[in-house]
Amino acid sequence: MKKIFYSLAIALVALMVSIPAKAKVQDVSNFDELFYLYYTNSYNSLKINANDTIRLAANITFSDVDDTRRGFLQSLVDTRTLDLNGYTLKKTSYHGLPYVINLRANQTLNILDSRGGGQIIQNNYDVGVARWAAAVYTRDKNVTVNIYGGALIATINNTVVLDDIYMRFSSAVIFGYEDGVYAQGTVNMYGGSMALFGNMYHTGSASLGVFKWNPNVRLNLYGGTIGSADLMSSMSGVYVDELNQAFGTMKEGIVYGVYGKEFFQDIDPLAKVYINNVLTPSSTYLNAAEDAYAHSKVELRYAPEISVSGVEVTKDNCDDILGDGKVSFDIASNTLYLKTKEAGKPNTINGNIVYDYFKLNIVVDGIWSLNGRIVGHDGDLIISPAHFALTEEDR
Repeated sequence: MKKIFYSLAIALVALMVSIPAKAKVQDVSNFDELFYLYYTNSYNSLKINANDTIRLAANITFSDVDDTRRGFLQSLVDTRTLDLNGYTLKKTSYHGLPYVINLRANQTLNILDSRGGGQIIQNNYDVGVARWAAAVYTRDKNVTVNIYGGALIATINNTVVLDDIYMRFSSAVIFGYEDGVYAQGTVNMYGGSMALFGNMYHTGSASLGVFKWNPNVRLNLYGGTIGSADLMSSMSGVYVDELNQAFGTMKEGIVYGVYGKEFFQDIDPLAKVYINNVLTPSSTYLNAAEDAYAHSKVELRYAPEISVSGVEVTKDNCDDILGDGKVSFDIASNTLYLKTKEAGKPNTINGNIVYDYFKLNIVVDGIWSLNGRIVGHDGDLIISPAHFALTEEDR
């Protein structure tokens, strides 16, 4: 095995970054500030600018009983951030338009929950017109959903049995199909949860339905929970229907029930897979039947072999590796951050930075020196800023 040793010739210099003006946070507490009205074709009264954050200041609930209130969250800007802030955004549908949030082409939605406990709920009650329920829905292209927190929930409550298709296409997040064209986009899940609940199920029902019958959507899983332990016996968290390229980066997260081998084929090589809390080798799950884990808890734990000053980096300590608030590791990007707390004050890492079998990015903020070496085992190294000298010795 080839080992590459790096030593710093000079102190790392400060990274100068131009910081854009802070985006505005707008608190909302009622329906009229927030929603697009379907029948009047009018947008919300709240003027949303690109990169603004909409922050809930109260629970907002509504239904489509009154036609003038047939609404959903939709804005004219391409990027929007919704902070649930511990509150619930809930819609009950009796007739149609069974989604809370509708995304248009080229839009990005960031979902946060700064206080915890926030929810987006779409509740369908005997909806005979619509074939699905979704907290977030799109039928357009180049759509991105970034989930950092909160619970995305779709529920079906029926007093009569519907055709299978009505349940098959219900999920917390849906990339739909319209006039012969598939929606296209990406779901990046860093935290939070999504689940589908109801009083009747189809074998294809799943909490995450973006991949059913749609080959143009990708899931990047960096954290969070998909599905529900309570409903795992009834349906899967993820259901893959005859697709083989639905998944991108699969590093961290819990899925209660996985139907489809494609889910396992794109798991990051550095992620350990626990099925029903038992560490499971790839030779087992890659050769299993399509439905082998449809009712099993599947947990991915990303375990890059990296240590700083002798401290092994784990999911539990990655936000503050050395306990001083200066050194952190981002799982999604394989990036080690060195951040200063006091401008102009030198910082030192005593000991080696050691990593194995992956490309490591190091981002330096402030003045740093390393009293040790950077040791890479068959892995690339990128350091920003790149304008300081390194000496390299191969052994």
